[in-house]
Amino acid sequence: TATPVIQYTGVVIDARGSRVCPALIPKILDEQGREVYGRANIDMQWARKEGMIGYTKDIKSLINNRRVKDNPLMIKALKTKGDGKSDLVISNVDARQIRIMAEKTSVLRQCKVIVVAD
Repeated sequence: TATPVIQYTGVVIDARGSRVCPALIPKILDEQGREVYGRANIDMQWARKEGMIGYTKDIKSLINNRRVKDNPLMIKALKTKGDGKSDLVISNVDARQIRIMAEKTSVLRQCKVIVVAD
């Protein structure tokens, strides 16, 4: 039998300590530098309306946040990448979960991603 897929309502990436800089078109990368979340994953109408990624400094503000709702997948960023420090690197295990989510839900297309920064 197949493992049941948890129905996540968004993605929260904890990037505290990484000195990430907010950007309009950031990327989430796996440990090999392959894109996990970026322009190719999103519906441009959603991105224009909501922004590709939300940013917050207050992790407590995520409770009932309408962007990620009540059951987001929580991920820890490993580091930033790129000159602007706006791209984030996550573990390959977390990247796999996001890729599965992208295939089975509209969470990424609808830009339901928030980064917690310092």
